[in-house]
Amino acid sequence: MPDQSDEAAMESAEPEWQVFESMDKAINAGWAPGQSFSFIATNVKGQKILNDEQTRGSLPLGSTRR
Repeated sequence: MPDQSDEAAMESAEPEWQVFESMDKAINAGWAPGQSFSFIATNVKGQKILNDEQTRGSLPLGSTRR
């Protein structure tokens, strides 16, 4: 039977990162919706954003004007 120090060490252990080349490979390895994840996007195109002067008076996405 493990003692309390062994149990505390197991609880505080950092999770090991797993890396997959695609979402399909991550799902096949056991990831499921609702579990946390992090990702890095590579080879994607960005978009130009407007400066504060050009967006003054604009509403955030999802908000409604009253």
